[in-house]
Amino acid sequence: MGLTMWHECLLLTAEFPSYALVALGGCIEELSRSVAFQDQLGEMPPACSQCGNVPGAASRFWEMVALVASIDELSQLRAQWHVYRKRSKTAHGSALHGFEPYFGALFYFD
Repeated sequence: MGLTMWHECLLLTAEFPSYALVALGGCIEELSRSVAFQDQLGEMPPACSQCGNVPGAASRFWEMVALVASIDELSQLRAQWHVYRKRSKTAHGSALHGFEPYFGALFYFD
């Protein structure tokens, strides 16, 4: 699943950067659930039976990123670029942060 999301992120990046960010965030979140990283991140907390919310999802996202990013990169991603906040605004509210609103959607029918 994570590899598919990564591939979709790469395909989306050129024309739909906001949605590419959602795909990249999904890839990171999926990796953070992997047993391969359970030793570094601990077990996933259970989702709420009422709403499905996973407590600490944002913290887990940043813990996963911290496994591969330097302190400076992590700071830039969090404080300057606000990648998780922008990903959430697109995923949950359809906000666009790239050039999509200016040029409109481009569709290619081959």
